[in-house]
Amino acid sequence: GLRRWYRGACVPALGVLPHMGVRLSTNELLKNSWMSGGFTHASPSVRYATIGAAGALAGAMETLVIAPVDMVKVRLQRDRVFTPAFVQRLSETARAEFEALRAQTETVMSVLRSQSRSLGFGVTLLRQITYGATTFVSYEFLKSLLVRDGEHVKGFYKLVAGVTSGLVAAI
Repeated sequence: GLRRWYRGACVPALGVLPHMGVRLSTNELLKNSWMSGGFTHASPSVRYATIGAAGALAGAMETLVIAPVDMVKVRLQRDRVFTPAFVQRLSETARAEFEALRAQTETVMSVLRSQSRSLGFGVTLLRQITYGATTFVSYEFLKSLLVRDGEHVKGFYKLVAGVTSGLVAAI
């Protein structure tokens, strides 16, 4: 039933929590502090620029905080899979092939690490900045389309705006 459908989803969901926590809390903190100075009645272009800047900085903060944690997590996962006990259970032929493949992989990975460490972080940072700005601006814009005569956006419409803004940012 439903339990089988979500089996194994708990660990990835827990992995997303720090990402969303840093991104959303940073965005709210910046947006609220910047817009408290009267920006709520400013022109839409000023409001959306402020929201976009807060979203971009939230994406940058997420990358700065989470990227090192993710790198450690991936290395721990990689090293845990090929334990000495695992290698010992392999046949002699499979063990020799495994060791040759591991040596080749380590050579390729060391070259990639030395050449792409800063590039990888920069690309991730750029992706998160543009994603954060696009997500939060499109979310606020869609919410403004769903409001009638100054009333607050209801829960379902916030869900629709959130899903749509996530899709827009992913494209």
